[in-house]
Amino acid sequence: MKLLKTNTKQYKSNFNKYFTLMMQNNEYCNTIDKLLLCFDSEYNYDNNKKRYPNLQDRLSEYLQGLPYGFDLCYNWQILDFAAQVHELPKVPENKEKIILKNIYSHCAMMILRLGDDYIIKDLY
Repeated sequence: MKLLKTNTKQYKSNFNKYFTLMMQNNEYCNTIDKLLLCFDSEYNYDNNKKRYPNLQDRLSEYLQGLPYGFDLCYNWQILDFAAQVHELPKVPENKEKIILKNIYSHCAMMILRLGDDYIIKDLY
């Protein structure tokens, strides 16, 4: 069982699909672009920009607060999400720790990759 590379069209499509499914119950932030706008209004203020100069780190910290139905707080949820986006029945055991450790940073990176460039430019 091999994980999909995260820069492939298939992986990006899978991530967007499962992210949207996870966020569907929230009427305010149910798309990646809407989540970025919520992040900007709630967390992307000057003190946090000083604390976390890197945009991906700021977004990762925001996601750890589990905003708006972002239900990746339990290990089984994270591993299930990873298996779905990688099109696997189960994440290989040797990859579980890496995925669990980096999930929020990875999700932040993917959200920034898939988000609208005009919105992202305003976040800096």
